[in-house]
Amino acid sequence: MINREVGRVVGGQIIGGGYKGETAALDQEVRRAAELMQAQFGRSVSMRFNSNRRSGGAWIIGGYWDASVGLNVTLESDGTLSYQTGISLKETVNTVDRNSKYILCDDEFRPAESLEAGIRYLADNVQTILV
Repeated sequence: MINREVGRVVGGQIIGGGYKGETAALDQEVRRAAELMQAQFGRSVSMRFNSNRRSGGAWIIGGYWDASVGLNVTLESDGTLSYQTGISLKETVNTVDRNSKYILCDDEFRPAESLEAGIRYLADNVQTILV
């Protein structure tokens, strides 16, 4: 199952409330990310967009904020799309280098050249999703 989120209330404010991408290309690419995630991991996936609608992602449903493993897509100022993987170090069994410069707190957010490169990185580095 792939679902499209309308945002969540956190501290009295809605986050991730963009619902769809600012452009059809961004929206379609996040949908494609969701399909790749579901095919790779065999789990339900949530699509969500930031409130400015210029970035969104596809995340495995389960765990804290449904943010254990994901693929993000950003609409850059020049109109191109950029990609990023997300791996929760606490909610997965993984082979992420703990000295990675892409780690922020308990998560790794790594740039990828494409959705396909991102899904390959996730497939190679996430052995088990614990949630």
